[in-house]
Amino acid sequence: MATINTKASFQCPVQKVWQTVVALTNYSWRRNIEQVEIIKSGKKFIEHTKKGRQTTFRVTASETCRRYDLNMENKLMKGHYTYRFSNDKGETSLDITLDADAKWYFKPFAGFYLKKQVNAYIEDLRKAVEK
Repeated sequence: MATINTKASFQCPVQKVWQTVVALTNYSWRRNIEQVEIIKSGKKFIEHTKKGRQTTFRVTASETCRRYDLNMENKLMKGHYTYRFSNDKGETSLDITLDADAKWYFKPFAGFYLKKQVNAYIEDLRKAVEK
């Protein structure tokens, strides 16, 4: 199992970061997402990348501006994302943890791949909320 933990701070209110993360119909800020297919009104959705890959997500916990948990699964792996939000004097902190179990043939690359994906997500999120 690969575990990735990334923390980031944003110079904006927590509500703005929260709304950007959970708004499934507004994904234009994500560089690698072509489409988000909503299956069960925000409880289950499929992200389609520009390279044709699909990842299915199920929301397992949601506390507005505090916590957002998702199970994920695709052809390479399955796992669980945990997003923790906090706010201090207008600065938002986001702590993302991903625990993923990769298919046997992808295990040697999983940690590197996931860290790269999460870092790109944080970079795109920063551009979206701090403009």
